[in-house]
Amino acid sequence: MSSHIYPWYLGSLFYTFAVLPDAESIKDLLERNEYENFISLMSPFLSNNRNTRKAVISGWRLFFQWLASTQEKMLSFDDPWRYAQAYTAWLAVKTPAPSTFNNRLSHARLLYKFLTDLDLVQTGSRLYGNPFDLVHGKPNPVHQRRPIYAPAEVKRLLQHADQEEALLILLGAHAGLTGPEVCCLRFEDLYSDCAQICLSLHKKTNTPRRVSLTFKFIDCTPELQSALIKHAETRSTEETQGVLFTLRKKPLTPDQLRSKILESCEKAEVPYKGWHALRNAAGVQMLGSTDRKTVMRTLGIQGRMALRPLVQLSGGGDGRRERELERHKRKKQEEEGIIRRKQMNEDEEAKR
Repeated sequence: MSSHIYPWYLGSLFYTFAVLPDAESIKDLLERNEYENFISLMSPFLSNNRNTRKAVISGWRLFFQWLASTQEKMLSFDDPWRYAQAYTAWLAVKTPAPSTFNNRLSHARLLYKFLTDLDLVQTGSRLYGNPFDLVHGKPNPVHQRRPIYAPAEVKRLLQHADQEEALLILLGAHAGLTGPEVCCLRFEDLYSDCAQICLSLHKKTNTPRRVSLTFKFIDCTPELQSALIKHAETRSTEETQGVLFTLRKKPLTPDQLRSKILESCEKAEVPYKGWHALRNAAGVQMLGSTDRKTVMRTLGIQGRMALRPLVQLSGGGDGRRERELERHKRKKQEEEGIIRRKQMNEDEEAKR
């Protein structure tokens, strides 16, 4: 009986080490096409994260579905590259979305990592490595994965929205607030006749059980300011305290907020892209009218690299070329200034 010490998957962080089941036992299950029993046997060696483990098992089941439809042999094939290419071609039709395709391909790669570590993948006397190391996923740039409502879609949403729905849309598409920030927004957070929104930020400190409380102010667009004033005018004096949005006298929850945006999209016949797409729309709009540091501070983005997808969505570069041109321009101006001063000094000496 052969056993293999194996790190508990997944990613660069390994949780513990465990002994893989006997190779012969696994081989018998796969040769008898007892795939569910194989999954039950191998699932303890997957990630501790429930969602990750569930996704990997789903990917394996999809691979077993391909095996059943093609009559391919799982542990024996003539050409590893052809074998992997056949699955990727089938997978490309089954899951056209790049992110899903890449995930499913990584699940097949993990499956054969287990099998090759147990020396189960072979053809005759020749042993092959992981066949799925020979194929690659689809390009999937970050900025192309970011959902965003186009300006025309935001305009259409506002045209078909009632007063409260319009305010919710503007808080996302103009102020760039997150869903939880909108749900927790209070009338006391509105300043300067609704021209500014003040949000409190809780940051953890090195001292246990203590947080530092800081604030950020967000300038409202004229449309958002007008919508906030109208919303306050519809409330009684008692109601203009506490949270802005309620449902059945209870604060609006993020799930209820998403439901409201979904209803607005259906009413306006605009594809639903989630709340974050409104924040992305706000970020792109802000980049066209203010500097990047202000956009990062308003949206709570940490670092220039995290801002790059929004910059690319806005049609701009990542700023490196602009900064290089600016440095070149300053250097040239300095050199010209030195030459002018030198010429002036020579002229003065000549006059003497």
